[in-house]
Amino acid sequence: MELSGEEIDRAGPLFTVAGKLPEGQSLRKLVGNGIYNDVERLSRKLGLPANHFAENTPWFTGLSLTVIGLVKAGYNPASGADKFFIAQAEGMGKPVFGLETAAQQVALFQSLTVQQEKALLVDTLQQNAQLDVYYASMQGAWLSGNVAELDHILNDALAIAPELREKMLSARNRDWADKLMQMLDRPGKFFVAVGAGHLTGDDSVIKLLEGMGVPAARIE
Repeated sequence: MELSGEEIDRAGPLFTVAGKLPEGQSLRKLVGNGIYNDVERLSRKLGLPANHFAENTPWFTGLSLTVIGLVKAGYNPASGADKFFIAQAEGMGKPVFGLETAAQQVALFQSLTVQQEKALLVDTLQQNAQLDVYYASMQGAWLSGNVAELDHILNDALAIAPELREKMLSARNRDWADKLMQMLDRPGKFFVAVGAGHLTGDDSVIKLLEGMGVPAARIE
């Protein structure tokens, strides 16, 4: 998994602390009036005070608005695929390993430039404007096996800011592929589950493993 069950539990508090801006800074100053006003409008729409994210970083604001938007649309983050598969493994007495730690993920977001953070926040605002359409399109592409469309839906926004795809996707995929190769040197069978965005595009985990001599086939 991307994170083990223990690391998932650690993630919330770590992200909350890291997502707070230093004293004297504000979200409005970092992203400008236009984007900040859009954040206020969306916050009110989601039932939050307009200034709820006034002292938060752009990346934390974007992540939070995405989760809250999903909950308001009827999705339950607690029933995500990661927790489902972890529960299945634990029920069968199988160990669960994480490819990353919560601290690594927090450090990744903290390493973003303001321009990269703004790009992620703008993408979140655009998604929330048509949330039902966005997720229906994503689910349709997944169910039909349209990998190119899935990559377009999930990852096109990463091209908005320089080096954003490299940081958020490509570099992590390379790290994961190396770790999976080491894992495959051990005896046994392994089940790997990661976010769909890591399985599409020329720099996907699947493509990287293929380049290392591990054949991959999609099961339909």
